[in-house]
Amino acid sequence: MQPLHEISANGRPEPAWRSAYRHLRMAIINRELAPRIRLIETDLAQTLGISRTPLREALARLEVD
Repeated sequence: MQPLHEISANGRPEPAWRSAYRHLRMAIINRELAPRIRLIETDLAQTLGISRTPLREALARLEVD
């Protein structure tokens, strides 16, 4: 996974949780994240270049999906 640096359609930076959500969702769909693999917040946050708070928001939204 690569650090997140997304720009929204209106030219403003996208919220970190939304970028993380989209990135993680695509990683799941593309099977870059294997089923039943244990995800460690600190490692994921560091890999994505975000803090744990927006990562937790992204994970919570993925859980709802």
